[in-house]
Amino acid sequence: MSDAKRDSKLLARALRLAKRSRPSPNPRVGAVIVRRGRIVGEGHHERAGEDHAEVAALEAAGEKARGATLYVTLEPCVHQGRTPPCTRSLIRAGVARVVVGAMDPNPVVNGRGVRALRRAGIRVDFDVTKVGDACRRLIREWSVFITTGVPFVRLKAALSLDGRMGCASGDSRWITSEASRREAHRMRDEADGVLVGLGTVVRDDPMLTVRNVRPTGPPPVRIVLDPGLDMSDTAALVRTTDRFPTLVVHVRGSRRRLATAGGQKLAFLKGRSVKGMIDLDDLLPRLAERGITSLLVEGGGSVHTSMLERCLPHAVSLFVAPILIGGEKAVTLFGGRGAMNMSEVHRLDDLVIRRLGPDVLFEGRLR
Repeated sequence: MSDAKRDSKLLARALRLAKRSRPSPNPRVGAVIVRRGRIVGEGHHERAGEDHAEVAALEAAGEKARGATLYVTLEPCVHQGRTPPCTRSLIRAGVARVVVGAMDPNPVVNGRGVRALRRAGIRVDFDVTKVGDACRRLIREWSVFITTGVPFVRLKAALSLDGRMGCASGDSRWITSEASRREAHRMRDEADGVLVGLGTVVRDDPMLTVRNVRPTGPPPVRIVLDPGLDMSDTAALVRTTDRFPTLVVHVRGSRRRLATAGGQKLAFLKGRSVKGMIDLDDLLPRLAERGITSLLVEGGGSVHTSMLERCLPHAVSLFVAPILIGGEKAVTLFGGRGAMNMSEVHRLDDLVIRRLGPDVLFEGRLR
């Protein structure tokens, strides 16, 4: 096996470690330490405030880290945060070489970690294969958050072949198959927050919890856009807020009724009003301030329309089922004014198409 292939194989192992947990608002990172062809230590960043992946791997390796090679999915940090700089730990441990999967987009780190290691005489190489690309994809959501100050927004919807999200009566259970619903729960697990509008709560009374998959982190914050605080105090989201964090975003109304029903753990955020509705442009950075780095928008139609009209989603995931619903009053994904000509349409780049049972999942980056 060539040295390049060996490097990619070991970095791929670090990548698998990184995916074991979701340490928001920090990025996922995995690390493997190899000496004389053998793995002597490995680790991943379990949760914010605890050891970073590099330090966890160093502790596992002990003295065997001296003269060894570290494979890490993200450039080691060089600044003092809730934990000391990883570069300092690597230098003290006597690591001889570091193979990096992705540069850190954080402005306080970007490139500085690599320079610090090289100044200390440590060789630093980069993986330029598909494994390195996967390392960069792994931190895509966090990269948006740390460079823009807003969460990475993914719009998710289940549709019929004719573009309906539900029947005219509002019935939408279930448009897609069990395989698609399991994938949707995986998306929830990947997100820090799941957002819906009041209409979805009234129509479906959802739980918005992670089920049918093994969680990699704490449950996402369930966020409801409820301008007038009209949500029923018997809604599942209110009744279960003692177990699952819930945030109600409003612009008017009294909190007392919902606060009493939901107990002390039901949180409220007063948003900025635009014509009596919640200003989404104002909301997103405020969610980021609460540590929400990635946001899964599950609807319904009016929320999707508001998001798309403002070009707020960074990515779109559409589950399309082989059914036809029809009806002029059926719920659609994107209403409002819409595009007046083809130059105004929303286009998806980096499109990925997957089969999930009888359904097809379209995923892409919103241009």
